[in-house]
Amino acid sequence: MSSVRSGAPPAFFVLERRADRTGAPTAVTEAPYQIMGRQMYLLGSGPPGANEISAWWEEGTGDCHIYRARLSLNGDSEAVKTQFAKIIASIPAALVDPSAGKTGLLAEIPLEHVPSSIAVMPFEGRLFVADREGGLSASDTATNALLNRVVLPLTERVPPVITAIPFTKRVYVTDFGGDRVLVIDGTTLALITTVPTGRAPTAVASDAKANRIYVACLGRQSARASESVPGSVTIIDGNTSTALATVPTHGHLVTLDVHPTIGRLYVGALGLPGESSFIQVVDIRTSSEVASVGVSPPDALVADPVDNVVYALSRATGTSFGSKWIELDPRTNGAGTFIDGPGDARAMGWHPGSDDRYRRIYVASHTDLGGILHIYRTFSGTLRLGEVGMVRVGTDPVAIAVDGATHRVYVASAGTKTVSVVLQGPG
Repeated sequence: MSSVRSGAPPAFFVLERRADRTGAPTAVTEAPYQIMGRQMYLLGSGPPGANEISAWWEEGTGDCHIYRARLSLNGDSEAVKTQFAKIIASIPAALVDPSAGKTGLLAEIPLEHVPSSIAVMPFEGRLFVADREGGLSASDTATNALLNRVVLPLTERVPPVITAIPFTKRVYVTDFGGDRVLVIDGTTLALITTVPTGRAPTAVASDAKANRIYVACLGRQSARASESVPGSVTIIDGNTSTALATVPTHGHLVTLDVHPTIGRLYVGALGLPGESSFIQVVDIRTSSEVASVGVSPPDALVADPVDNVVYALSRATGTSFGSKWIELDPRTNGAGTFIDGPGDARAMGWHPGSDDRYRRIYVASHTDLGGILHIYRTFSGTLRLGEVGMVRVGTDPVAIAVDGATHRVYVASAGTKTVSVVLQGPG
């Protein structure tokens, strides 16, 4: 048993950790609810005031640790819940045993600088982190140890965004102010060359098999339509480090992903003043627009070639949940808005491959109590997503990278200057 004390309230807080479910409550006065990805049970006795409350919660997913706390808290039931939630959030998350193969937090990697973007090289054992100070670092994914960090030759210190091609061991970094992409040697972190792009590159995606890099360029935003310059997409050949084509758009691009199986690029864009937001569909073989699908402003999207569907999240929906899922059918380019997504979604990713035991969609969101990695899966007979788990991550998450070979999900968080390493278990 260990004691964890905080300021008043609470008057006292005693935490007991159990290694199994022995002693877990069989009857509770309130239905279980979720805080920070943990299943919670509150058992109260006596009138509101300086009353003692027993509380249980389950850490992680799968085989959980059971915790019990005895607290002396003041206030009505809602005030007690709020105080209790803050205490739970202050307790370090439990780490899972990697040999058990269960979904959960494996490690928290501390960073010296505030991260802006991450990328991973499967089979190469490298994790790359771009930071807001204009640096790029490389870590060993086997040990989580920092190997090297360099300061990038950025034109302006705008947080860069990165992607990586494993078999060429190259990292591609956006230089927002320089209207270019930096090509970096993933082994030495040395600058190889630069490739010019459209105005203000803001997002980047890659197709490792084709060795192509796709860059979404914001253009110039202005409240006045006459001063607003639309963005564009730059397609880069990774073999020659040259721009193959520039695809114009009629909005400001903010996110993109590639569907390599059908040769399509999906770009989320904000409309020009007075115009609606949309997802632009680009044929990467002809470098031309196929369709423009009007949707709520897409903040992040992933193109899933296995289920042949594009998922996007929009935070500008005004729902009580804070975001809405958008589903686009590549066969018809028809879009629909369906289930509510997590509030304040900050980053999105997916686990590749055809093994349904591991394939998941990931969304990192920010809450008053910290960061949460939401785990979704598709269910048989439908393309609708269902949330199947949550894992606590660092505060203010900004980026997600997934290593499909090791089933590890990396979440970079600006608030805590950490990278959370989450293991995706089967099932």
